[in-house]
Amino acid sequence: MRMVNGVLFAVIFVLFGIWFYGKVRHKKSKGQVFLQTHLYLLVILLAAIIGSFLFSFSQKKEQIYVQREDYYGEEKEIGFLLKNGEEEEEVSLTVHPRLYTEKEQKKKMEEAFHYLDEHIKGKNKSLSYVVDSIDISLDYERFPFQEEVRPDDYSLMDEEGNIRNEKSWLMEEGYSEKDLSKGIKTGVTIVLWYGEEKKEKYYEMTIFPKKKEGAEKLFSDVLEQIKQREKNTIYEEGFELPSVMEDVFVIDESEGGILPVHFIIFGFIICGLLLLKEKEEEKQKEQKRKDKLLRCYPWFVNEMVLMLGAGMQVKNIINLLITDYEAEPKIKVDDREPLIEELNIARQSLNMGMAEQSVYYQLGRRLKLSCYIKLMTLLEQNVKRGTKGLAAFFEQEETQALEERKNLAKRYGEEAGTKLLGPMMLLLLVIMLMIMIPAFMSFM
Repeated sequence: MRMVNGVLFAVIFVLFGIWFYGKVRHKKSKGQVFLQTHLYLLVILLAAIIGSFLFSFSQKKEQIYVQREDYYGEEKEIGFLLKNGEEEEEVSLTVHPRLYTEKEQKKKMEEAFHYLDEHIKGKNKSLSYVVDSIDISLDYERFPFQEEVRPDDYSLMDEEGNIRNEKSWLMEEGYSEKDLSKGIKTGVTIVLWYGEEKKEKYYEMTIFPKKKEGAEKLFSDVLEQIKQREKNTIYEEGFELPSVMEDVFVIDESEGGILPVHFIIFGFIICGLLLLKEKEEEKQKEQKRKDKLLRCYPWFVNEMVLMLGAGMQVKNIINLLITDYEAEPKIKVDDREPLIEELNIARQSLNMGMAEQSVYYQLGRRLKLSCYIKLMTLLEQNVKRGTKGLAAFFEQEETQALEERKNLAKRYGEEAGTKLLGPMMLLLLVIMLMIMIPAFMSFM
């Protein structure tokens, strides 16, 4: 390929020479004119040839390099295309991971056993006093060997290094208190395999009963007492157990029924439900108050329009609304009660000498609804500017309030229709039963 690149380089340089020669001549041939107007083609061809030449150095000319997986890797399949003239065939090759030489293998196994010597004790102080599981794990990337674990006694240890040393279980297996105090001698053989080659090492250990602490030890002692009492009364029809042993409650689960703790749990559940009920009632009470304020908003705006049109001041209008409401209790409207209460608080604040701006601001925040907040903000702004334009705004707001009242009435109607679905379904079920039961009885 590099030979081809060399030939093409020569051709390109010749063409550049023709281009340069044609540039200095006054009379030019057709080829020179073409090269003069298409110089960019020569530049592109030159760049392509240079790229091809440089790329040829990155390719292997006589051989293909196949990268193996490392020592801990796996086999992989690589595909090749064999070609001879027009004949070709696709083949695959299984490439095995790299293997250690015999010398490397022995050295690596020695390192692996040296690692086990340091870490096999796990959380134990040493192998001469084993009360917890041992650590027989190896990092496969560091030590790519197959590991085989052969415990002397599988009842004391499994192939993963987990130790079974509960005192009650060891006693059932036939070990005496003396054996447990001295420790149970056992061992484990660890075999490392690398292909057909292997190397093994034996580790001696002494297992002691697992020490229990806190509640676990207390429960274990109580269980031992219960077992001992059962053993001492083996020839009797039955035996009794105290309900409390060493400050531990003993409860017979086979009897079932209600336990004292159930009353406590039931009491907590009742308290929680009552708190939820109280919270829900407060939420419903707040929603009911908002609904009443929304319903009486058109009335409030209408009264403000009428009295502002008559030339009254806002604080006098508030006083008059409260007085009229209190003077005629027979025609009180329940929907106006929350608004009248808030207006009464505002009147008291005005009588105490609080600034009108602050009174209207606080009134809007107590009412909490956007329509009232907007209204009180306008009143707050008009304290300085006067009531000019205020009546016009209230007239516009009255029209919008009436529309909102219509929409609110529609919403209440839809909610009422939804609430009636339950009784209607129940009534339908009753009617169907009244029809179907006599029909079925007539066939019997």
